[in-house]
Amino acid sequence: MKRLLPVKRLLPVVLTLAGCLSAAALYAQPKRSAPTKPATVKPVVLPKPKPKQEPEKIIPPAKPLEPKDSNDPDYYPYGKLMKRDSTAQGILWTLTGDAQLSHKDVKFLSDTVLYNEDNKIASAPGKLRIDDPQNTLTGESGVAYYKKELRYADLTGDVKIVARPKPDDPKATVKSLRKEFKNPVTITCDKLRYWWKQKRGFTDANVKIAFTHKEKNWTITGDSLEYFGSDEHAVVTGNVLAVSDKGDRILCDLADMILKEGAEKVTLSPVKIGTIIKGDKEDEEDGSTLTL
Repeated sequence: MKRLLPVKRLLPVVLTLAGCLSAAALYAQPKRSAPTKPATVKPVVLPKPKPKQEPEKIIPPAKPLEPKDSNDPDYYPYGKLMKRDSTAQGILWTLTGDAQLSHKDVKFLSDTVLYNEDNKIASAPGKLRIDDPQNTLTGESGVAYYKKELRYADLTGDVKIVARPKPDDPKATVKSLRKEFKNPVTITCDKLRYWWKQKRGFTDANVKIAFTHKEKNWTITGDSLEYFGSDEHAVVTGNVLAVSDKGDRILCDLADMILKEGAEKVTLSPVKIGTIIKGDKEDEEDGSTLTL
């Protein structure tokens, strides 16, 4: 028969075993990390907005300044009210009331003219007029590009060119053709690009030319127009129709108009269909060309 150990001898063993189990349980538990302090976030300091600068008001001169001569490179803005403002797009002039921008022998006129001094672009949101020594152009709105490599204007809406042929030469003979060709000649279209240095214009939008020749009021329409103001010369091409108030009606491909003193004439060619009242043909080299 086996003998049991006394309780006193078993108690240390039991306590030792319990301690080992407690230590193992503590070791098995996940370690808790020490609490971390929240990161400090520095507040973002926004720059104070700069106060908006008001446009500089300029006292206009008593009358518009004029270029000194045709070689004057300066631009002369004018308006009854004149403001100059620094913008992201450049220095902007706002001219109102009989506003104009003069450069060399060309004037850009409207009730309101906006002119960017940096990119040299002038615009008129309303009706405008462009004047040079031989031509007056008008439109419902327009933009002019004054940079040296451009120098042209785009006009839109009821555009008109009034050509002012040079006045009669005092030495001209009594039989000068100028006596038979009454000015001015009016050219109308829906839009026009005009290079004022060359005095040249082009359009392909509803071309119409009106003039009086030998007591007849003529109207010529066509698809496109090239206008050479310096040479006093206009060419209409494409589906050209010439009509007079006396019953003339001529259909052709081209109308060549010379407005120069001593050489005025209108040449229509090739004539496809035409009704000419007797006595009106001055020159007809062949059946396809007609000179009024």
